[in-house]
Amino acid sequence: MVSSEPGQHKRRAQPASRESRLTRTPAEYERPTWSPDGNKIAFTRSHGGNTDVFVIDADGGQEQRLIGGPADDYQPTWSPDGKTIAFGSNRDSPPSLYLLHTDSGRISRLTRPSGGQDEDLSWQP
Repeated sequence: MVSSEPGQHKRRAQPASRESRLTRTPAEYERPTWSPDGNKIAFTRSHGGNTDVFVIDADGGQEQRLIGGPADDYQPTWSPDGKTIAFGSNRDSPPSLYLLHTDSGRISRLTRPSGGQDEDLSWQP
């Protein structure tokens, strides 16, 4: 289990209740999501008025910014094969859905602005 407490992510192995701190940077962490192979966790980190998407190894390590810049990027969701991450962003106004191709780092827009903010992204077969 990954808990999303302000300022840190903690991993709790199931069914044991041992927790270990994964992140060290003072910030607001939200929307942790496991990669399909269970080796990585993508999450949203907000700091200094900006929100970006990061990834960290499931056993800890250095946070790596996957998606960043002046826009707010949020709600990362792994594809079932782990090769793509869907996310929302306000890089266009109004916000849209995007895909990050993890092998190349290429970002492509999935939807055109619709006037609202997309919430609770998920992949379906």
